[in-house]
Amino acid sequence: MCADRRTGVVGTTIRELHEEPRVGRSTVPKMLAVLEEAGLVKATRPFAPKVRGGTEIVVWSDMVKETARTQARRLLNLKRRQIADKSRISRGQVRE
Repeated sequence: MCADRRTGVVGTTIRELHEEPRVGRSTVPKMLAVLEEAGLVKATRPFAPKVRGGTEIVVWSDMVKETARTQARRLLNLKRRQIADKSRISRGQVRE
């Protein structure tokens, strides 16, 4: 599991999250909820069976040494990604 260094977002599935630390699948959502309550992460895309969810690491700049320029780029890329995700959702059905 790797975070995008430009946005601080981890895109993964529940299965991948439970395999790495070897915890139960039912434990992963509970762990994410605790981390979100503590303000360490924020869900950007919901997790579902066989669907990649997204989690932004809010404390990314505390964990990784960033210059002001790198941090500004990361936040801009994160904002662009969120806008792109919203526009994909609002497109509706696609004609074939």
